[in-house]
Amino acid sequence: VTNPRPTRAEATDIANAVLDGVDGILLGAETLRGEYPTDCVATIAQICRVAEGVFDYFTHYDSLMVAAQETEAAMRAAVNKVMPSGANGVQTLNHAGSGGKSVAFAAAGTSPATDDLASEEP
Repeated sequence: VTNPRPTRAEATDIANAVLDGVDGILLGAETLRGEYPTDCVATIAQICRVAEGVFDYFTHYDSLMVAAQETEAAMRAAVNKVMPSGANGVQTLNHAGSGGKSVAFAAAGTSPATDDLASEEP
């Protein structure tokens, strides 16, 4: 990379990633091999800071909670359907891994949210 500044598309991609709620930015080989690696990282950090300044944390949190509650409700329904049959377990297949945790909590009759709150010290 010979340009010291990102293109508009690159800057927009970084800002949109932050606004989508990513936890981190993975830099490509161009950053390491380019002529301006430290400038590149500084520019990316600046773009991230500006994007984080307009990020709507409350809406993002609410959407995550809705998704978690929907997953928990589905897993609880599955456990309630299977448990009376005498099954020894419930197998879950998913991408994120939260389904298995939700099944375990549902089988125990608890909730991940309330258990996390109960474990916090006052």
